[in-house]
Amino acid sequence: SVIAGWQTNTESWQYWCRQGTCLNYQTFTRPLAPELPTPPEVPENSETPMADYSSLTDSAETDSVSRYAEIIPISDQALANDDPDQNLTLSMAAAGRAAARLVGNLAVSVLTTNGNLSDGVALFEDTNHGNLVGSGSGGAPSAATLNALAAKLAIQAGVNGEVLGIRPRYLVTPVALESTSKVLLSSMLGATPMPDLQVVSDPRLDASSSTGWYMAADPDLFPAVEVVTLRDAPRPYVETARVLERDAVLFTVSHSCTVLPVDYRPIAFNFGA
Repeated sequence: SVIAGWQTNTESWQYWCRQGTCLNYQTFTRPLAPELPTPPEVPENSETPMADYSSLTDSAETDSVSRYAEIIPISDQALANDDPDQNLTLSMAAAGRAAARLVGNLAVSVLTTNGNLSDGVALFEDTNHGNLVGSGSGGAPSAATLNALAAKLAIQAGVNGEVLGIRPRYLVTPVALESTSKVLLSSMLGATPMPDLQVVSDPRLDASSSTGWYMAADPDLFPAVEVVTLRDAPRPYVETARVLERDAVLFTVSHSCTVLPVDYRPIAFNFGA
């Protein structure tokens, strides 16, 4: 039932975050994805040159997984009386949904807190990262503002200066902008270089700003934010222990995870109107 609750609680992060794993609770590293230069032309009877790795960056983000857990006590009487609508089933499903919300809280916090990356610059910043349309310059989603933010992704460069041509896959909005954004994309169908752009809303964003919105690339191609869990426990799990003096069973529901920004280039933010 924990897994059922986990799987049925659809969260926005499941779209725009990469999902990865680590071995344990120790610090792990996520290096900035390297990009090799464009291959040169090789004339006939010429030697094929070796790729030049000298300019590849050592920039990397570090983090560690934390354990989140709570104990749910269920009495022997409740266990004996359990059916699909009773305490145990409902409690375990609720625990699974709570674990999914936990990850959602952590993921959205990466966006809204806008903390510094390992280069000492905020995730969303225009001078060095080129992925922000800030206060006073932002605007609500429109054909013009979508194209302008998409252009910021498209011209992002690799560590060798190669233009990456990143395309947005998700338009991440507060719920306040969800309907108008969907209507906008429908009206632009066939007249935009972003035919696969999908609106994904999250109510947590409304609490931070009901006007700001984001564009994110496909995380399988260009990850910007990563949800990391233990390799041996990618989903919440349950441990049980009997407490004789209470005639009860204690169900400990645990989930070990963290969420971190891994690259500023595949994501951009418009402060809104």
